[in-house]
Amino acid sequence: FYSEWSEYSLVGCKERLLEQLQPTKPPGKKETLESMLASFILSQRGMATRMAEVFGGSEQDQAAMAMRIADVVARFPEVELEAYATIAIRRYHPELACAALQEEHTCDFKPML
Repeated sequence: FYSEWSEYSLVGCKERLLEQLQPTKPPGKKETLESMLASFILSQRGMATRMAEVFGGSEQDQAAMAMRIADVVARFPEVELEAYATIAIRRYHPELACAALQEEHTCDFKPML
């Protein structure tokens, strides 16, 4: 996401995130949602970006980053964010997720988004 937009790149990034959220084995005891996300973000950055972060950034860089974040948020529809959040909650915090398999039921868990 540190170059010009490409729908193909965006779809690829979303696919890789989904693969991280739904791997074939359960999370390890030390793996948390936060650690998985940090690892995922780091894996998406190029060497030039990592070096720029090490040597600091200017206010102009911060403004550009804020614009980029707003652009990324605009490309994730709310329903898609809900789906990713649901998958993450079921994997990393199953105690906070509804276990019912029925579509219509009375539930103590309320939507958060």
